[in-house]
Amino acid sequence: MAYCVKCGVQLPDGSKSCPLCGTSVILPPGMEEQKEKPLFPESSEGHSERGLDKTRKAMFEIAMIITVVAEIVVGFSMLPNPDAFIPMLCIAYAAIAFLIPVLVEKPSYTVIASMEIVATAILVLLIELFLSKELSWSLIVAASLALTWVLTVVPILLRRHIVMAVLIMIAGLCGFLALIDVMFPPFGWVIKVGYPTFAFMLVSCLMFLLRLKSKIFVKATTVDLVFSFFSIVCMTIGFGDWAYHGFASLGWSRSLWVCGITLFVIEILIAFTKKLRNLFNTRNAPKPKNK
Repeated sequence: MAYCVKCGVQLPDGSKSCPLCGTSVILPPGMEEQKEKPLFPESSEGHSERGLDKTRKAMFEIAMIITVVAEIVVGFSMLPNPDAFIPMLCIAYAAIAFLIPVLVEKPSYTVIASMEIVATAILVLLIELFLSKELSWSLIVAASLALTWVLTVVPILLRRHIVMAVLIMIAGLCGFLALIDVMFPPFGWVIKVGYPTFAFMLVSCLMFLLRLKSKIFVKATTVDLVFSFFSIVCMTIGFGDWAYHGFASLGWSRSLWVCGITLFVIEILIAFTKKLRNLFNTRNAPKPKNK
């Protein structure tokens, strides 16, 4: 415990000068005050910010042991077969897919989903390259995985920018349809059928969203959701058949048109007519009076 040589004020531990008069504190060599160590120091084991904890280390070690054993067994059992590379590659992929959530320092849905999709796309591309020395169907699979990433991860990343996320998803779907058109001739069906059908579906979904948000109509219920869903599906498929064959050549899709339009008319009547709505919703029906 130290005191100021000038004014005699007790100095806090580790002071370099007197807080009252400002006189500098000079201690003799070997008399420097040191912080007292706690009687029971806290163990830092298991609380490190970097590295793996015991659980993750155990999972990593078990996964690596199983992977190495499986690779050795499959390798020796299929050694004469040149296609042994494929099951060994699949085993390695399974180990990577399992270890991604374990090794990521701060696991989140977007990070794990992105890494899993990339690993799956690489696996598919390597398998086709090994089998046929060229890329054909694996490009479609890789594009499908990329579209899956756009539809499932982009809305999470851009949840504060909904319009931008929707535009990116629409662009991804249009690009996927264009890739299919290029890889599977004859070309041009995406302009004649794909994009018009997709546009029809978007307009139908937009009208349904306006129906949900509008205050003019009665509040939507489960019946409205079911009727609207099947109406959009039926009319979208029918529109695709109409865009491909023409209205005069419609065959099987006419029944879809009839079903979709009927459900659409019923939905409109339910939205405007309260009495008809009560037929499909007992919650809004008048309660019987107690005698």
